[in-house]
Amino acid sequence: MHGTFPVNAKCVSIDGDADRLVYFFTDETGETTLLDGDKIAALLAAHVGGLIQRCGDALLCSCENKSSDGSSPNWSTKNRAPLTVGVVQTAYANGASTKFVEQKLNLKTKCTPTGVKWLHPAAEKFDVGVYFESNGHGTALFSEEALGRIRSVAAGGDTTNGDVEVSSDSKSAAFALLALARAINPAVGDALSGVLVVEAILRAKGWGLNEWNGMYHDLPSKQVKVKVLDRNVVVTEDAERRATRPVGLQAAIDEKVRNAGPDARAFARPSGTEDVVRVYAEAATRKGADDLAREVAKLVYQFAGGVGDAP
Repeated sequence: MHGTFPVNAKCVSIDGDADRLVYFFTDETGETTLLDGDKIAALLAAHVGGLIQRCGDALLCSCENKSSDGSSPNWSTKNRAPLTVGVVQTAYANGASTKFVEQKLNLKTKCTPTGVKWLHPAAEKFDVGVYFESNGHGTALFSEEALGRIRSVAAGGDTTNGDVEVSSDSKSAAFALLALARAINPAVGDALSGVLVVEAILRAKGWGLNEWNGMYHDLPSKQVKVKVLDRNVVVTEDAERRATRPVGLQAAIDEKVRNAGPDARAFARPSGTEDVVRVYAEAATRKGADDLAREVAKLVYQFAGGVGDAP
C-alpha cells in the first residue's frame, strides 16, 4: 500500500462539479503516474479510428433504407468522402501526444487557444471531433453525417449489393461506434460519462492503465508564471504559441528553444484573470524542461515588465 491506494490500483479523480477527470496509479516504487486529458483524447481517438477502419468501404457508400422488396438495405456504389476524425488540442497538450495522434494514428490535429469556447467549435468541423484539455475537461462530438453513415452500416448486416459488402465485423464496429456516441455527453464537462467511456474502451481492448499509458510517453514539461505590471503587454498568435508583442520577445524565446534541443518547445501567454504571464516549456529531459522554462521566464520578466523578484 502507498497511502490509501493499493499498488497499481486503477484510480480516477473527478473535480468538485464533475466536469473534469484524470486517471492515475502508483507503482511498487511509490511513483505516481498521471493519465491526463491528453491520454484520454489519444485513447478515444485511437478507438474511434480503429472502429471506423473496421467499418470499411461501407462508410463511403450511400445506403437507401430498404431494397425494392423490403428485405435488406440497398447500397449504392457512389462513393462519398471518408469521415474525418480529428483531435483538437491547446498549446498545453504534450508534444508527444500530438506526435502520437499524427504519426501513429494518422489522424488530424488542430490547435486552438485555451478554453472550451475555442475547442468545441473546432471539434465540430470534423465528422468525429475529440478534445480534452490536459486537465481532463473535454468530450467527443459525432456529426449527423457521421451518425447517419454509421447507422446505415449497422443496419447492413451480412449483405452484398453491387460492389459493397457489409461484413459482420463492419456491422459490429458500427454498433460499437453508436454505443460510444450515446455514452459520451456532447455537452462538454460530464466527467461521469467520460469515466464510462474510458472504462468501456479499456475493457474492449483488454487493457489496464499500464497498457494505456504505454501508448506514448510524455515529454518532460514545466509551467511557471511571471508577475507583470500589465499582462496586456503580451499579445499572442498561432493559438497562443507565439508572441507578437513585446517586440523581440518571440525571437529571444526561439533562440532559447533552439539551444534546448530538437524536442524542445516553449511559449508565453498572458493569463486571462490576473497580471501574470504563463510560461510552458518542454524538452527531452527533466533538467532541460526546467532550464528552458526558467530561461523563458527571465525573458518575459525582461521584455514584459516583470515585478517582484526576478525568476
